[in-house]
Amino acid sequence: MPFEKDQTREVISKVDFDRETKKEFVANIFEKRYEKYKGFFATPLLTLMMLMTYLQIRHIPDNVHIFYRYAFQTLFTLHDASKEGFQRKRRLNLSEQQFMEIFSFFCLATYADMRHSFNEQACLDYVQRAITRANAECVPNDFLVDSTDAVNMMFKDGDQYTFIHRSFQEYFAAYAISHFFLGSLQKLLPRIPNRESDSVLSMARAINPQAIGDFYLLPEYKVHEAYVARLLKTSDALEILSLLDMKVELGFYVEEHTYSPNMYHAISELSSYTFVNIAYSMFKDRAPKEMLAVDENHPINESFRNLGDWLRRRHRLRVEATFIDVEIDASSKEMRVSWPVGDDLRSEVVSLADFDWHRELPLLESLASRSKARAVHVKRMMDEIKRNNRKAREMSDEILSM
Repeated sequence: MPFEKDQTREVISKVDFDRETKKEFVANIFEKRYEKYKGFFATPLLTLMMLMTYLQIRHIPDNVHIFYRYAFQTLFTLHDASKEGFQRKRRLNLSEQQFMEIFSFFCLATYADMRHSFNEQACLDYVQRAITRANAECVPNDFLVDSTDAVNMMFKDGDQYTFIHRSFQEYFAAYAISHFFLGSLQKLLPRIPNRESDSVLSMARAINPQAIGDFYLLPEYKVHEAYVARLLKTSDALEILSLLDMKVELGFYVEEHTYSPNMYHAISELSSYTFVNIAYSMFKDRAPKEMLAVDENHPINESFRNLGDWLRRRHRLRVEATFIDVEIDASSKEMRVSWPVGDDLRSEVVSLADFDWHRELPLLESLASRSKARAVHVKRMMDEIKRNNRKAREMSDEILSM
């Protein structure tokens, strides 16, 4: 759970740090601008990072990616606040940029594999791949030791290595995307995990907005613009999901009158759907607040209950515990429901029209509404990029004609 304000204040008061810096930090940042930087105060570690960054530059950047860059620079050239001139020794004589390049490749590879902790051999394998990709010459073990003991981007817990905070893995993965893969973004980005709670894609765009726009967003939007326009003209939820070629799978346990969700997947392999979600993630920091505040769990849980009740009524299901598997195909507008009967598996295919899906499956309405809202937001952002580019061209033409 994120720390509350009083907990964070206690962390600052107790940490062994330069007193004058702490006093100034509390007065200028913590007390006056807490709400603005609330996300940075979520954990003791990030709070300490803010303190160290403030010691070096006497302010905290508004943009999260700039904060992480300053935090890394602070750690890379770290001087103990109580020992002026003390600098942690490193095994490798890498410049800040060289270290950052290798570490960013390391973070992108591990993030793409959804790996956040590793044993030593697995970690060294990733480091070697990163060194090779960076065309650098250094010993993987030396780089790993510097990453943990000198720069403190990682730490060792028992026989496992992990990041000091997952957000640093996200930042460096975003840095790699926005600097070293601009020519292959169309192939790379669909392979990057696009998780709701992560910020890799939004930080990648924030770090290098012009390049991400020129090399990915604008050319890809041109490919998918007709699809987006068609989606925005469609109002019926099931037709929207059919246009998305959406397939939904649910799994839950029924016991007495209790329904325990076990699985929920909404999948579309349509490239246009993938693009909209990638673009939305890049611009989610500018999404309307009402989009971010939607409770998506309620319609899902309600759908579980309705399906369980329907199955009980329709088939007089009378067992102590049964696992129900439901597959919904929006294109065919059918639903396959499967459940065990003894050692056998029974299933039934039902037309969604006959099932009264509007009332019984609110998750479909919610999924369609979310998908359309994201397309609306992406179109709005793409129109803004095109307007800004057009204004920039007009300005440059005017300057050159002088």
